[in-house]
Amino acid sequence: MNLNKLEETLASLDKAIKTNPDDHKACHKKSVILSDLNRQQEAIEAFDSAIKLKPDVSLTWYQKGIALCKLNRNEEALEALD
Repeated sequence: MNLNKLEETLASLDKAIKTNPDDHKACHKKSVILSDLNRQQEAIEAFDSAIKLKPDVSLTWYQKGIALCKLNRNEEALEALD
């Protein structure tokens, strides 16, 4: 990820999630990368998967709110940030 090979990292995370679908960290990192790639809708769906696994991780909610803001879905963003 640090080498700016986001697509390769995304493919690796997809494999990790397929191997262990309960891996919250992999779901969260996938969400962040999708957002970095300006694939906000996909990022939001991935954030939802991470939230389903661990709803008490505030960073995931925060970053989902940011992705929603980028899509001008401000009411939903406020709900995520609350």
